[in-house]
This record gives sequence, structure tokens and C-alpha cells, in this order.
Amino acid sequence: MGKDFSAIGAGIPSISTKEIKKGEKEEDVLEDSKKAVQKEVHTIVLWALRGGAIALGLIILVRLWHMGAPEAWRWLWPDNIQEIDKMLFSSAFGGVVLNYLKQVMSPHSK
Repeated sequence: MGKDFSAIGAGIPSISTKEIKKGEKEEDVLEDSKKAVQKEVHTIVLWALRGGAIALGLIILVRLWHMGAPEAWRWLWPDNIQEIDKMLFSSAFGGVVLNYLKQVMSPHSK
């Protein structure tokens, strides 16, 4: 009782080697553009982190200035200082940065 399977592939056209190579080239181009976008986003995030670090340093410097400077040299009200303290010591501010760094530093699995 031999079965004839020749009818299964009867309507399927064969793919040439040239078409396969063309498809592989298209896939490589798409993959390269995806990597380029990821690299650009990564660069933007790094610049944002650097800017945030500079801003954070300035905020800490202002806070320290208001702790040690004479009363006549201070320009912020106690309410403003309290808002700075809330921002510096809240977990949300550092959580965003730490979450991103955890994602960047984790090994990539494929």
C-alpha cells in the first residue's frame, strides 16, 4: 500500500537561489536599520542621563549652599528647599534611572 505524495508539491513553485539571496539581503537591510534606530535611541538616552546628572549636581550644590551660606546670601524660601529635598530623596526619581541602567547592563538573551 504505497502512498503517492507527488500531488502535494504539484502547485508549489520552486524558489531559485537568486531569490533566496535577494531575500537574505533584504532581511539584512531591515536588521541594520533596526540596529541603527536602537543605537540612536541609546545615544539620546545617554545624553539625557548626562544632562540629568548635571542638573542633579547643580540642585545638590544649591541645596548645600543654602545649608551653609549666611541668611543674607540665600535666595530660596524654606518651602522651595523642602520641595528640593522631596525631589532628591523620593524613590521615583532614582527609580527611573536605575530601571534603565538595569536594562542596559543586563546580558542579552537570544
